[in-house]
Amino acid sequence: MNLPSNTDEGIIFQIMFALNGAFKKILLYPPDHAIYQSALSSLQEVLDEYLAQNEGFVLIVDQGRISHDDSVIHEGPMNEENLAFILFRDGIYMIEFKKSIETWEIHSFLEVLQRHQILTEEAENDIVTALWELDLPHLDYRAEDVGFDTDEEFEIPDLNISENKAGTQDFSPADRHDSYPELSLDTPVYDLKLQKITPEDRDHLRLLIVEDENLEHVEYVLSILLYILEQQKKPVNFSDVMPYLLLELTAAMTENKF
Repeated sequence: MNLPSNTDEGIIFQIMFALNGAFKKILLYPPDHAIYQSALSSLQEVLDEYLAQNEGFVLIVDQGRISHDDSVIHEGPMNEENLAFILFRDGIYMIEFKKSIETWEIHSFLEVLQRHQILTEEAENDIVTALWELDLPHLDYRAEDVGFDTDEEFEIPDLNISENKAGTQDFSPADRHDSYPELSLDTPVYDLKLQKITPEDRDHLRLLIVEDENLEHVEYVLSILLYILEQQKKPVNFSDVMPYLLLELTAAMTENKF
């Protein structure tokens, strides 16, 4: 495999940074917000620059990281804040942005990630299903079923059943219905104690609600950007972070959030 030139490597990291930045922005701001629209435009620009010389931009997804051409370009914790984690969680192992991809397609993809960031019991579908329904013309993906391939051999348990000479099955006394415990309509199918909320649970939930109501999103975004700056090891990538940091600082000053 040919190693990318410094210019190619730089734009690859720029695309990943812009993609992750747009993902973070759509989690914090409505689609028509200037900050999200700026992040979306930046992602479109770097993708267009790369796709002008290539047919597609392919990302390989692992549990907590994303790679391009065998090089890790993004890595994060195993939680819903990590773009790689939610893609891998839903079974996606490859994403490709194809030549001529349009802004509305990128936005639709980011909206799918935003809507399915958190798994809930009420969720009717996942990222794979949502992308399949959208059928975006210039975005391709590869996915596999989650939870079925466990690499474990399945053994049928011994039910203590034997065949007699006539070919019929004999059941041991332990298997006969008259040995079953007595059941009634009043017999609970689960322990209701597990469904009860204790006073400690209520206090904890109350604190979580207050904490969420008082959460300052600007402060949260700034902390992310500053963390990214601390983790950058290549000077060329600092220029990519600074415009986002300037936008956030400008928004904070405008809204008197300082």
